[in-house]
Amino acid sequence: MSADPKNGIEGGYVRQVPDVVLLYAAVSASGSGANILVAAVAARRICVCNYLIVAAGAVGVKWVRGSTDISGVMQVAATGGVATTVASPGLGPLFKTGVNEDLVLNLSAAVSVGGHLSYYLEVA
Repeated sequence: MSADPKNGIEGGYVRQVPDVVLLYAAVSASGSGANILVAAVAARRICVCNYLIVAAGAVGVKWVRGSTDISGVMQVAATGGVATTVASPGLGPLFKTGVNEDLVLNLSAAVSVGGHLSYYLEVA
């Protein structure tokens, strides 16, 4: 099987991506509106590989890059959550910010939302 550069699969195995360091961040947000989870890094994009969020109360959440929506609003029930994953940076990110943009979790109400995410930084 030949390599497919679009999805990182080669011979049934995930291709290793050189010089990619997987980073981790806690999700801790409680303010209505924009909550910066990962601050912008100069000349880099923030590439999210997976995340898990759990809300203490009913709330709408959406991912935002800078001031641009990445996702639609996801309604989360009290003590409910959302989780997703990509096995490896070799498969590409779930989503990413633009260059020099914060990764933001926007909340529709002042509800405590916690969890974690993994990401890597991509050179612009």
